[in-house]
Amino acid sequence: MSLDDLSNLIEIVSKLPGLGRRSGQKIALYLMQNKQLGISLCKILDKAILSVKSCENCGNLDVGNICSICSNSNRSRNLLCVVENVQDVWVLERSRLHDGVYHVLGGAISAIGGRGPDDLNIQKLIERIDKENIKEVIIATSATLDGESTGHYIADILEEKSIEITRIAHGIPMGAELDRMDDGTLRLALQMRKNWREEI
Repeated sequence: MSLDDLSNLIEIVSKLPGLGRRSGQKIALYLMQNKQLGISLCKILDKAILSVKSCENCGNLDVGNICSICSNSNRSRNLLCVVENVQDVWVLERSRLHDGVYHVLGGAISAIGGRGPDDLNIQKLIERIDKENIKEVIIATSATLDGESTGHYIADILEEKSIEITRIAHGIPMGAELDRMDDGTLRLALQMRKNWREEI
């Protein structure tokens, strides 16, 4: 292995989400000092890349063309939750609170990031709603500017459909104190307030 090979490894690792040049360098050096771990990582990564596929129906990742969620007959087929990324599916599945199906957009509309509606899996969403017996679409995009913009865009294009369109609530988490909340969180909490008696 030449120094160029090590530099290339550092450069590639540095491009992973949440990592920078220093973190990439640290991970690359660790793998070089623990070669068996590096070899095992290469083997499992190669195997995963070849076997894991994007679900043809919803965009989730699985080993089959149709993921285990879409093929599960016990799921509510008329309840569709729209998320930005596969990671969002996994988070919601971990909570075990959603028994419907999902639709992965593949990101959010972002002027800065250069992503428009045509870059997302929105056309497939419309096709699914037209073809499947969807009664409710839950928009579960993030509470960021891009996520909110994406949610509003989807709600607008689905407005003419004979379905219920809902949005997950954002705001103050359980156990949190008001004086520790940022202005954006407080604004969302106030905008999405509910009737107190309905909550009891």
